[in-house]
Amino acid sequence: VARMVIHEESGKDQNPLKLENFDGTEELEGFLERIRTYQEYYDWTDKEILIHLKILLRGDAEDFVWMYGKDPNVTWQDLVQRLQDRYGKIGQEELYRGQLRRCRQQSGESLQVLGRRVLRWMRWAYPDGEGDMYEEILKDHFVGAISNLVIRYKLSERKESLNFEELMKESLRLEAVYATLKDKISKGE
Repeated sequence: VARMVIHEESGKDQNPLKLENFDGTEELEGFLERIRTYQEYYDWTDKEILIHLKILLRGDAEDFVWMYGKDPNVTWQDLVQRLQDRYGKIGQEELYRGQLRRCRQQSGESLQVLGRRVLRWMRWAYPDGEGDMYEEILKDHFVGAISNLVIRYKLSERKESLNFEELMKESLRLEAVYATLKDKISKGE
């Protein structure tokens, strides 16, 4: 997390802001929207937003920006366009479809977090998706990604009669029941 210091002449809150860094592995659009919100609130100049943007880039994104960001004539809009070309969702639908196909629940990952991840990738993989077929694909990917075979089986039995939100609620209920049973078994009850 980078600490951003705001100029005194703005008259706004002088506490340093905390903005998340961007390394190319998370959603670019959300990151850029937060930057634009800070720019609007603190009335950053174009030069200030370019500096803040460069400071917040890490990892692959930082390496990428140094290829283009050293040009003294580059604007923050130029940099954003290059970041969108590289990390944006437009034209990346097939990449997200592949991630959906390979998606599996990580060790220690709750079903709620898994569900949000699957839903986010679905939105990116099928940006114009809606309707019954979209819902069925979403449910299939979510259930297929669950690591606990008992929960996966129970949900696959019921997924046809539930919408995604209902399926999520049922998965959380089953996850809680399974955790309780596992705890009782480990205590020898």
